[in-house]
Amino acid sequence: MAVKTLLRPLNIDETASYVQHRLTASGATRDIFTPEAVETLHYLAHGIPQQVNRICDLSLVVGYAEGLSQIESTQIEAVSNELVTVAQE
Repeated sequence: MAVKTLLRPLNIDETASYVQHRLTASGATRDIFTPEAVETLHYLAHGIPQQVNRICDLSLVVGYAEGLSQIESTQIEAVSNELVTVAQE
C-alpha cells in the first residue's frame, strides 16, 4: 500500500526552521547557511520541501568542495541554475 501526501509550500520562516531542524538533526552545531542564503533558497525553491532538500544538499557538496565555512547566496544560486539547466536537457 502506498501513501501519498501533498504539502503546501513553506513560507520563509518555515523554510528557515526546516533547514535549521535538518541541520541540527544531522549534528550541526552552528549556522551553515547565511540568512541571505536561506532567503535565496526559499525564493528559488518556491518553498517546496523537496526542492529545498535538493538545493541544500548540492550546496553543501559545493561548499565542501570549495572549502567554505558557510553557504552563501552565491552557492545557492549556482546550484539552482545548474539544476534548472540539467532539468531542461
